[in-house]
Amino acid sequence: MIQHNHYAFLIRISDNNDSLFCIKKGVVIWTQENNACASKQSIILRISDLTKFEGELVLEYFFNDTLLYLITFTFAPGAIISSPYEQLILIGGSQGRQNNTKLIREASKLNGEISPSAALILALKAISKVLGIKTILGIKVSHHISSEMNQNAGYFSYDDLWIKNHGKEYSKYYVIPTLLQNISDPIEGTHKSRTKKKRARKEEMTNHIMREVERYISLEELQKKKAFRSY
Repeated sequence: MIQHNHYAFLIRISDNNDSLFCIKKGVVIWTQENNACASKQSIILRISDLTKFEGELVLEYFFNDTLLYLITFTFAPGAIISSPYEQLILIGGSQGRQNNTKLIREASKLNGEISPSAALILALKAISKVLGIKTILGIKVSHHISSEMNQNAGYFSYDDLWIKNHGKEYSKYYVIPTLLQNISDPIEGTHKSRTKKKRARKEEMTNHIMREVERYISLEELQKKKAFRSY
């Protein structure tokens, strides 16, 4: 049911077959270059060809040519959790690569202390906002179909990522707040200036990603989703 729903929804929202073809190959939805240290960071959205058991779409975070982190996800019917909304985003997997700790720190520093994993969650939220989707689910590691496969692969704990992004815990999953719910980190303590800069950076990234994603969504669907987001 989920797979059929996913592809039906993907076809419905796509601008045309060319859009689907581009996404299958991979489209850059965010990029940042730093000439001073000759680095380039990017987020790529594509249809997965290796992790179909986890999710049918994948977001990848690259530092130059090195893949640092990826998240796989599916558009699922809200009915799977008795939600009144038609669609939700179901995260199938969240994987950070081994031996890249130094590059992850460098990437985070160059992107206003926003880590690659946090940037991909932000990208998911931007996608959900474009599509008017109000629910993002992160499956608990204890209920994950690939948890046994990945236990020795050096991947980060899924649950930690959901908790860091204000996920509300349920028996089998976390519900991660979307941008439509307007939940953000509090500004307090001695780091107000840093927090404000980080929040501004996140907003800048969100707007950039939304503009790029909208290029591949049909005008009719965009108009419907914008109307939905307005109330």
